[in-house]
Amino acid sequence: RNVVRNPAILVHLSNMGCITGREELTPDQKAIETKLKQVRKGEESTIRLLLLGTGDSGKSTFCRQLKILHNDGLSHKEKMRFPFILRANAISNMQLILYYLEDSDEYNLPDGCEEAAEIVLSARGDELTAKVAEAIEELWEENSLKELVASHGNQMQLNSAASYYFTNCVRFSETDFKPTNEDVFRAKLRTTGITETKFQVGEVNFVVVDVGGQRSERRKWLSVFQEVTAVIYLAAINEYDMNLKEDENTNRLDESLRLFGEISSSQWFQNTAIILFLNKYDLFEEKIKDGSLARRFPDDISEGHSFEEGVELIQCKYQDAFKGSARIYVYNTCAIDTTSCEKVFNTVRDMILTEALSIAGF
Repeated sequence: RNVVRNPAILVHLSNMGCITGREELTPDQKAIETKLKQVRKGEESTIRLLLLGTGDSGKSTFCRQLKILHNDGLSHKEKMRFPFILRANAISNMQLILYYLEDSDEYNLPDGCEEAAEIVLSARGDELTAKVAEAIEELWEENSLKELVASHGNQMQLNSAASYYFTNCVRFSETDFKPTNEDVFRAKLRTTGITETKFQVGEVNFVVVDVGGQRSERRKWLSVFQEVTAVIYLAAINEYDMNLKEDENTNRLDESLRLFGEISSSQWFQNTAIILFLNKYDLFEEKIKDGSLARRFPDDISEGHSFEEGVELIQCKYQDAFKGSARIYVYNTCAIDTTSCEKVFNTVRDMILTEALSIAGF
């Protein structure tokens, strides 16, 4: 199989540098831009990237990064949504913890937290008042609650940024609260339908198409499969021991591998480059310290394994699931890290342009 891993791609393209739209182009990059103009012969050329993956894989976060990096940031209308989203995130995630405690025969609410719990449970939607925020903060100060989340957070279906919401909930509740870029990247809102992010880098126009990853949204995917330059498949590698929200009997990694296999074997993508983003490596690196990856795959990896060995294991599973005839390019990513996203996207951009020029005969 034509598998191109990170080191090979990075070494191959390192001489080309990174094109961010803000830096002066190198001679090689100027040559690429000139050749692209020749290819277009005056006609507008657009690179269309399709983002696919299961729910919570980080597709929307990656799109937000691209908007901030290449599209002068989010619009005022988009920014106005995030205070409400973040407030709702803080309330709903703490409520999930409290619901879990209510149903548990083994764990109890910490002593003295009854009033705070009642305040949070009575909150609705994005009604994060100062009183509710203080109650969330009070609950999160309990070490026993943090330990419970660390050991049973998967069963609660908490968002990966739950602790961030709790730590910053008082700030979120302020009437003049204005989200930072990090707040925007951490915000969780389920993607429904199809959204397009358009921007220009140098002489090249990009359209990045994001579609909802939940099962109920996938029936809409076929409408965006045509005329795609490349598919970017995001896989949250920290979800190896978590189950789907929409089907609590199905493991998230298993679902993602199955979906990746289906996409790579699709008739629509037989001649399309598929780019695999092994996303959320920061959460993965922290999570595997408790030995949970070795417990999940005792026949594939030993206890005490390194971070690199863990990533290699997950990568191999996706390579085994790959059924396409085109190349697959693999990158480790962290969608909430702007620097990481910029470097990876620039490398992907150069790779796509190099292939396009090769096809065009240059």
